[in-house]
Amino acid sequence: MNVHPSTNPFRPGDPLAPFAGRQVELARMDHYLKEAAAEGALAFEGQHWLGKSALLLRFNSVFDDQFLGIYLPLRTIDLSSENQLIRAILDGTMRALAGRDITLTRVPEPPADIPMLRIWFVETWLPEIFHIIRPHRKLVLLMDDAHVWLDAEVGEGWPGATFDFFNDLLQQHPQLKILLTIPLEREGDLARLNPLVSPANVLRLTYLSADATGWLLRHPGIYAVTEDAVIAVHRATGGHPQLLQRFAHHIYQYHATHPDAMTTTPELVRTLLPGVYHASTEELASLWTDSTDTEQLVMLAVCRLRYEDPLKTITPEAISDWLVDGEYPLDHVTVNAALRSLEYREVISHRMGGIELTCGLMQTWLLESTRHAVPSGKRSGPRLRPAVLIAAVAAVVVIALLLINLSHTPQSAATTTARPAPTVTLANGTAETP
Repeated sequence: MNVHPSTNPFRPGDPLAPFAGRQVELARMDHYLKEAAAEGALAFEGQHWLGKSALLLRFNSVFDDQFLGIYLPLRTIDLSSENQLIRAILDGTMRALAGRDITLTRVPEPPADIPMLRIWFVETWLPEIFHIIRPHRKLVLLMDDAHVWLDAEVGEGWPGATFDFFNDLLQQHPQLKILLTIPLEREGDLARLNPLVSPANVLRLTYLSADATGWLLRHPGIYAVTEDAVIAVHRATGGHPQLLQRFAHHIYQYHATHPDAMTTTPELVRTLLPGVYHASTEELASLWTDSTDTEQLVMLAVCRLRYEDPLKTITPEAISDWLVDGEYPLDHVTVNAALRSLEYREVISHRMGGIELTCGLMQTWLLESTRHAVPSGKRSGPRLRPAVLIAAVAAVVVIALLLINLSHTPQSAATTTARPAPTVTLANGTAETP
């Protein structure tokens, strides 16, 4: 098979691009789907660009026809009322049935003037659908971006207790399952999905492992990728799915235009690195803007410490010292709290060299994007601490005020009266003014 740019399978941002990893998530999904006992919905949370939509869109290609997946992109669905959500489920199911060549003549049509579809949905539509797909199949609702549902559910078109309603459906109908996704930044809203989603049924998507990175890079099966090249790409991307997809895209494009070079080496990875970096600034910038001020300072400290000494073991204490020297004093408790948050989001990780930025491309982005906005951590002379600087300025102001006050103080009458001219007594007893 020849490599050609037009056949490049790697498409950053496309949830249907080659899919790697997620064995743990898929295994948990398989267990959930095959469980007879109802346990609510299964939810997956993760940061932007980590493949939540891709996970749901892969459902029908991963699982056999025992499961009928109905993909519901909630961002693009009219959620002005519960009726509209139910209609979206009806339409999605009809399309899925048609795709499986299952007859649709027996599928009931929803009444046009019914005020609440939920009763008809439960009593008429679901039983007929389960009969059509046969008892050995299950209907799986793949509800992408459930936070949109959460936000819409407080509107006037919703009767309330919607999540209780869908949870009751799962309890009453073993042939029905629900998979949800939600952004990591909305993790605090998961409690509002109770009882539909319990904490035990929430899995977090993380960056891809080095093994998954190697599998993805070698997915075309046309050119060779050395193990050292896999390690280099994984260090550069940290296993971030979007960045990894883009690197794989650039590697494929290179081999398509250089048919005599059919092996990906670390040298080639270094050659392609600038192009991947410049195409990835949006994702890298989001890692920065999604962080708090304190987290940004800690990220900067890690970046500059590694830049100043590539062999240094970076510890929380080293970060605190660098920040104090840079006129941003943060105590150890604050630094450690920021580190825990950054590690949870996989912005930083712990390696043999201590604390590191997970994504090597992020190191480059920080050096280029923040060098003029934040102190560099090195100066030719000693730095003044903020307290010392304030005290010095205050002293200068006090002295200036004293000088101004003295310059405007009125002089006394004694000092303003002219002294009499001196006189000289002559020999004849008369006095003469010189």
